[in-house]
Amino acid sequence: MNSEIEYPKRDISDIKKKVEGIDELKAGQARLESRMEGTKELVKGMGERVKAAERKGPMPSRKLLDGINPRVEELSKFALQEEGEGQMPLSEDSRRGLLNFLKRVSDSGIEAVPGLALTYEGNIVAEWESSPDEVLSLEFLDSSSLKFVFFYQCSDLADKILRISGSGSVSGFLEDHRRALKFLEGINPDD
Repeated sequence: MNSEIEYPKRDISDIKKKVEGIDELKAGQARLESRMEGTKELVKGMGERVKAAERKGPMPSRKLLDGINPRVEELSKFALQEEGEGQMPLSEDSRRGLLNFLKRVSDSGIEAVPGLALTYEGNIVAEWESSPDEVLSLEFLDSSSLKFVFFYQCSDLADKILRISGSGSVSGFLEDHRRALKFLEGINPDD
């Protein structure tokens, strides 16, 4: 009787596959850790940008910022592409005016995201529309001045549309034009 213990013979290729699988898992883990570090840096950078923006001036609600930021970026790129065609670059003062206005209205609970356009002078125009007969359009001339036009249904003459336009300061507009604020409060922000 042979006292030797016989061990089952294993195919070396199975062991190699397992080792390769472990190596792949380690490589995947290293890639994931690298991505996590990159994400941490991105989040840290975003936090620093938000803090810097808050130091520069008032900030509207996150919902309004998320609604306007992609369009402001798009307008800025467009202005740079068209600059030789008479288009001025997007005015940072106008952008600050828009943010100042949105901050003030979002503090009042107004969350309606405006449509945005750009003038040849590089000013941002924000427009809210609840119907073809009710439109508020604001052009931000700098960080505190604007031009406005407001169309709305006349309350005592249903077939008439009133038009109010002018220019002034952002704060003056907000204080003097309660009808416009009522209009903004009535817009469904999810439309």
